[in-house]
Amino acid sequence: MNQIIRITFGLTISCLIAAIFMGSVFIVTDKAKKHNEHLNGRGPIYLGIGDDDIYNKAQMLLAEYLPPERVIRMPGGHRFSTFKQIWDVFLDKQILK
Repeated sequence: MNQIIRITFGLTISCLIAAIFMGSVFIVTDKAKKHNEHLNGRGPIYLGIGDDDIYNKAQMLLAEYLPPERVIRMPGGHRFSTFKQIWDVFLDKQILK
């Protein structure tokens, strides 16, 4: 009988600790979530990347968080010719409606 009481008490304490932790996380993140909700009215983010662009590493970090269909990669560096190729893909896909 002692063992049942000990297990019940231990599980109750574990549940209370988990509830306090999850409640704390909600309190801490609630303001950021509400801020992000109003941003949902904006259009989706698309990213065009030149494979040899000097900013490629930073752009690839952002690309990891975007759906693959919103990332357009082209050969080329940080030049107008690469930008034009990417822009042509944007226009062909009619992204900017």
